[in-house]
Amino acid sequence: MLLVRMKELQEIIPFVIQADHQDPSIIVATVLQAEESSYCKPGTRILLTKTDQTIKAICEDYIDQKIIDQVKQLVQINASLQVYRYHVDCPHKLNKTSSQGGTTILLEPLNSRSTRAQFDFIAECYSENQSGAIATVFTVEGAIPAQIASRLFLKMDGSVANQIGDHFLTNLIFQDTVKILAAGQTRTRSYPFIDGYVQALIEVITPPIQLYIFGITPYTSPITLLAKQLGWTVVIIEHPSREIKLNHFPEADHILKVDTQDLPKQIQLSSYSAAVVMTGNFEQDLAIVKFLWSSAIGYLGIPGTKARAQQLIQGLQGGGTLTTQQLNRLHGPIGLDIGAETPSEIALAIVSEIQAVVKHRTGSFLREQQNSIHDSVPDLISLIK
Repeated sequence: MLLVRMKELQEIIPFVIQADHQDPSIIVATVLQAEESSYCKPGTRILLTKTDQTIKAICEDYIDQKIIDQVKQLVQINASLQVYRYHVDCPHKLNKTSSQGGTTILLEPLNSRSTRAQFDFIAECYSENQSGAIATVFTVEGAIPAQIASRLFLKMDGSVANQIGDHFLTNLIFQDTVKILAAGQTRTRSYPFIDGYVQALIEVITPPIQLYIFGITPYTSPITLLAKQLGWTVVIIEHPSREIKLNHFPEADHILKVDTQDLPKQIQLSSYSAAVVMTGNFEQDLAIVKFLWSSAIGYLGIPGTKARAQQLIQGLQGGGTLTTQQLNRLHGPIGLDIGAETPSEIALAIVSEIQAVVKHRTGSFLREQQNSIHDSVPDLISLIK
């Protein structure tokens, strides 16, 4: 058996696009619920090609080998659309008596309309650089007009696509999907009816962070390496007058030489964009920060001392006064306080702060959390009408 582990969900998209749309042997296994002890999260997808015994596993985190082995066995038994729940090494079809605990897995052929639709949706979210949510029905008990693996798709811009059919159930799932997308945390929801119940996984899809690094310093390479480990897109930008040794940054997705005045034509920024500005030239840093300041960028950081950060703030004010909310957009000095001294340690502090800010977290010790560490954050996004 050949096992290929790919860290990020985005790596599945090219494979799915190139796959034979009519090939019934390609099976997608989606983890809908996982035991608390498992490292595998709901939304984990595993692609299996039954004909050549090849398994491709795609997950945002670590793939539990027990789940890999279990899914392979299930596919060998039956490659049609099924929902399974298993405890330890005993698979059985999901039913009411086994609806608590264990790991739940949905098996479906890649060539089905609903299966391919989810990957098309994910690809659109990534290309449009916006978040979205996929609600997947995986339990239908009783006389309820709904199909397993039927889905509802919702993007942050408010666009909706629905496969579920039943109007009342669709409305219930839609309301939860809006809330879960706004909170940014994947959740499972149950819908009890007089004559049965429905369960659905509501999975939040977020595009990878786009990190723009302005300037080449000893921190550029370690920041790039860490960011790529997280699946971020990294763009290094330098002024045309400065030399760039391309072979020093092989991990970067793009290396650009752009004059500050041409930045609006060269890059597109969103709330999933982050920037680290460290050209070493104050006037150039100020010009770049002014451009970034007026954008929708999710994170803006500058290395250096508090005094230098204050100089930049004064330059931004231009004789006026900035509000506290405006001031909070600029992270300077950059990074979390983790005692960083070396370039690699400083890169870790910077990348950690970017992750915390974009995910609306504080970067505090988890032991100080009063709630579950995976609890959703407050409703921070109000774009869905």
